[in-house]
Amino acid sequence: MIYILIIFMILFVAALAWAVILKSENHDLKDTAITLKVLKDGKWLGAEEWQSEVTQEVDQWKEKYWDENRLHLDTKLELDHYTQVAIDLQAQIDDLTTSKPIEEQSEQGTFVKQRKLSAATPGTYRNVFDLDINGQRVLDHLQLTFANKSTYVRGGQDAERESCYRAGQASVIGFIFNQVNRANNPDYKESDND
Repeated sequence: MIYILIIFMILFVAALAWAVILKSENHDLKDTAITLKVLKDGKWLGAEEWQSEVTQEVDQWKEKYWDENRLHLDTKLELDHYTQVAIDLQAQIDDLTTSKPIEEQSEQGTFVKQRKLSAATPGTYRNVFDLDINGQRVLDHLQLTFANKSTYVRGGQDAERESCYRAGQASVIGFIFNQVNRANNPDYKESDND
């Protein structure tokens, strides 16, 4: 901090001395030839050379400035144009989507659309579990897993719950067999279920 104060004091004293020299009656500025020399790119330039180079640089910067302004204006006008085109296209899209009814697109793959599910008939159980080889495999697996067990379990209250649980599992498999047998009956008619 002290060094800065000392530097400012030295500069102030030098400025005062310079002012005194310039205002003294013995010193006339017209008689004094002050030459301005500027060091640029390793060579000393006189005042006129320096002024012409500075003028050229200023002109170059002015030209760059106006080129940038023209480019900015051109870009802005182009952006405004494309923005308007995008707005017009969006309006056309909105008009087309509102005026055209939505068509159902056909789905690809093995999906089946069903609007209303109806109750399965014995014929349905027959088609799924008797006529189809995979359905037969599934039904055999379900029978081995759930229906071949004894439904009775010895014990207390928990055993009663387990017995009911096993009986429920076996009854589902039994229901499927009953529906398949019903559909295989020669006297069965599909119209009886309607």
